[in-house]
Amino acid sequence: MSIAGHRVSIWHAAAAAMVAMAASLLFLQEPGLGDDIHYWRLALWHHTGEGKAWDTGFHSLRWPVWGVCWALMFVTGPGLPSYFGEPVFYMGLGALLCFAVGSAAVGRTVGGWCCAIAWTFQPLLDPAMTRPMPDLSEGVWMGAAFVAWHALMTARSGARSAIWAAVMGLCLAIAQANRITGVFVIPVLAILTIVAFRARFVWLVVAGLFALAFVSIECAVYQWLTGDFLHSLHANMGAKGRKGTEELPLWTLPFRFIDSLFEGNLLKVPYMVAAAAGAAWAWRARNRLGLLVAGWFVLLFLEYSCGLQSLNPPRPLVRDGDRFLSSLGFPLSVLGGLGAMALARFAAARHPRMASAFDRAGRRPALAGMLAILLLTLATSRDLWDLGFVGPLRDYLAGVQPGTKILSHEAMRDIARLVSGHRATSIRWLTPPLEIDSSPDLDLAASRADGIWYNRKIIWTSRRKDLERQELETQPPLPACLREPFPDWRVAAVVCKDRTPDLVFMERRGAAPPPETLGADEPDLARWLGESASGFEWRPSDGGGRKWTGPDLKVPAHWRGRIARLDLWASANTVEAVSGRIQFADAAGRIEDHVIKPYLFPKTGQDFFAFPIPENAEACRLIIYVSREAKWARLERFRLTLEPKDAGQRR
Repeated sequence: MSIAGHRVSIWHAAAAAMVAMAASLLFLQEPGLGDDIHYWRLALWHHTGEGKAWDTGFHSLRWPVWGVCWALMFVTGPGLPSYFGEPVFYMGLGALLCFAVGSAAVGRTVGGWCCAIAWTFQPLLDPAMTRPMPDLSEGVWMGAAFVAWHALMTARSGARSAIWAAVMGLCLAIAQANRITGVFVIPVLAILTIVAFRARFVWLVVAGLFALAFVSIECAVYQWLTGDFLHSLHANMGAKGRKGTEELPLWTLPFRFIDSLFEGNLLKVPYMVAAAAGAAWAWRARNRLGLLVAGWFVLLFLEYSCGLQSLNPPRPLVRDGDRFLSSLGFPLSVLGGLGAMALARFAAARHPRMASAFDRAGRRPALAGMLAILLLTLATSRDLWDLGFVGPLRDYLAGVQPGTKILSHEAMRDIARLVSGHRATSIRWLTPPLEIDSSPDLDLAASRADGIWYNRKIIWTSRRKDLERQELETQPPLPACLREPFPDWRVAAVVCKDRTPDLVFMERRGAAPPPETLGADEPDLARWLGESASGFEWRPSDGGGRKWTGPDLKVPAHWRGRIARLDLWASANTVEAVSGRIQFADAAGRIEDHVIKPYLFPKTGQDFFAFPIPENAEACRLIIYVSREAKWARLERFRLTLEPKDAGQRR
């Protein structure tokens, strides 16, 4: 049945979209503090007129992502609603499209509800549905292009065909603007046209011309903004060679993401079974729309798995990571919804009571949908609402006096504006921004500051990327305020994101007592670390394993409730050769983890971590993991510095 020809109940479709948006609120998580903050920042720059909103990076090209945040800022203002509103909006739009496809495939409203609900809980959306990133929106715009394509292929008049060709062209143009991999849908639709609608191929060409026209308008805008008509292409080419696209044997490409379809969320296996049932039903029923969706999934999966950015050496185009498969969530949701209906009908045909319940659900699909949402909420292993660091960070900012002079970096400032815009705007942010490399201007700014705030992971980003590209051997000098902060500064608070103590707040030491510095000769640490206390070198040829667990250390009473800073002087052949977990346990055995991931240079360099020691910590254990890429790693020395208990507190 034609999607365009099927009369969809507007009220049911709108209700399905609203239900999906409301249900997605149950699973919101703390901001990721990566590219998601950058997209929100781009929206903020457009909203306030500050910053270089159209920079030369590829992130600014993705206006379908940050544009939604920007639009929401006119209603909610900058803050968490404009951040979370982007994924919530796309969850609703995706549910609306799934409803349209499902109801057309089955010919009944209940089919739309099944597919919309399947979309709402689709496990492949888990990594992408809580923050503004291009993964979720890519699948939605691909889905919109598919709906417009099917309407075009089944249109009965030239006027309708022209309208749907224009709509399809617009969706294709937006998909490629959202992320360059959005163009993957073009060969998929071309193949499906040749297989199922060969006589309508000329209209596919017309839709392509519309897409080209819309992309040309975008290019003209970039010509005006940047002086480069092909700015989008040139900026996207800058993303080649990223981490996760390392050389792979060609024969392994089709299997790269198989595990991602089945592992993780407890619902993944049932979802794949339901999707297989949906494809089988479409085949047996000769349901053309269902078969087209199945073909769409298979072709798109192969493109994501096998697409190459270079042939010599063979490097995949799409990075490793579950979030990059979010685009497959749309066809799998439709197939899963159709499969759930097929399995329910199969069971109903053999059990009269189930047949009666199924008929009642078909007469009241909205009510049945609510019940299905409740059951799926209980069944999914998707993380429920947890804003994590937002509350502690907001509490810390509430104690900062207006006019306080803070030396920080752009991302940290935006994190503060995201969680507490009023307080962040009352702070005097100093320039130049804090960087990982020393400079006279930075030292001067630090001398004028009342506080230094940083996100450890973000300030290291540029150096980490340099190391991944093998462009550095020796570490450039660190700023004095980060290398040896203790004469002038104290670590006043540390806010953990997930288990990683990344958000660090330093204040002037003033009259506060000096910290306690512990080295390898400190008895407790020497006993805890054993031979590694004064340094060690790891090589696989020495028989060293990929995991080392230290003995339990009784946490001295005078350590508890204090903030510690760990400095490491180490080197390795690869930037992330090792990682560690510091586990604190209370008297009842409850464990609290702190994850540390040092960035290592080929020649000895310094990295530093701040973390809180829990007030109720009784024991501590160190676990070290060695990556598969590591060929050697060397720790030369370390230093543990403990702030006085009254000088800082855990946030």
